[in-house]
Amino acid sequence: MQVDRLKIDRSFITGLLLQDENQAIVRAMIQIARSLQLETLAEGIEDPRVADHLKALGCDGVQGFWYCEPLSAAGLEQWLQRRTA
Repeated sequence: MQVDRLKIDRSFITGLLLQDENQAIVRAMIQIARSLQLETLAEGIEDPRVADHLKALGCDGVQGFWYCEPLSAAGLEQWLQRRTA
């Protein structure tokens, strides 16, 4: 199995805007991923300011409750229909 993505755990994202240590760790993780030619995905986004900050750091993707809560297959279908309407 080939690794193509580094997922940044929610524990590093919580308090990202308030804790210098978390910012340093996340920045380093993104830099390491870049040097290994891996995409980065941060989980646990609950605030648009955090998403913006991660984008500024070069994070490739984000996921979390800010965008959508976990859904069943039927719920996902309804959500997609609403988003594309």
